[in-house]
Amino acid sequence: MSTEILSAPSGTRQLKTAHANATEAHQPVVLSSGIVAIPIASEEAAVENVFDYDVECLAVDKATGQTWVGGAVVYWNNTAKNFTTASSGNTKCGYAVKDAASSDERGQVRLTPVL
Repeated sequence: MSTEILSAPSGTRQLKTAHANATEAHQPVVLSSGIVAIPIASEEAAVENVFDYDVECLAVDKATGQTWVGGAVVYWNNTAKNFTTASSGNTKCGYAVKDAASSDERGQVRLTPVL
């Protein structure tokens, strides 16, 4: 499932860069800077693309069985391709916008490069 922007960011919070790997539109990636970002379009490896990196509210796939509390720090798990509250081996990327039950497949995240 793709990531869905629920509230457009105010101001310019996009960057233009090339990713080492091919990107799929709306599927999160970790940029070389360590920032988790959302590509606007699908592109081949090393082709310049536009990425959202600071978004007020995203509906995202979350780790199965986790309960999220609003305000909790959220990480991107690049192996499982989901968002999680488990820090080990994952990339810090934002925080939970609201609570999510363990049975919820999706959660809402504030994606921000500065925590």
